[in-house]
Amino acid sequence: MQFAALKYTLRGLGCGALGAFLRIIFFNFAVAFIVLCTISWDGTERKVTVNFNGTTIELWIDNPKAKVNGETKWIDPNNHNVKPIIINNRTMLPLRFVAESLGCTVDWNPDTRTITITYGG
Repeated sequence: MQFAALKYTLRGLGCGALGAFLRIIFFNFAVAFIVLCTISWDGTERKVTVNFNGTTIELWIDNPKAKVNGETKWIDPNNHNVKPIIINNRTMLPLRFVAESLGCTVDWNPDTRTITITYGG
């Protein structure tokens, strides 16, 4: 299966109460790239599974480790506080980890507070 190149930009993101969780985005199907993924929730394990183009990512709530195609990895090797969380009944996933695990490039521009996610297909 082939997908055309995709670029998505989120502008003006504020840290607010999230502070260190700047790398996290709402589990929201409105984000263009996520629409292309198959996403499932296991309430018993509190696990989100993301499948896209032959890659499977498994993330557990409050766990700083995830599995990518069965291989256990730190979500952020330099900051073990980065992990999936639930806030106000919304599941929030580490954006950079998920996007990069699916083959995207993630860029942050601190001057414009813009995140650009690019997938080359």
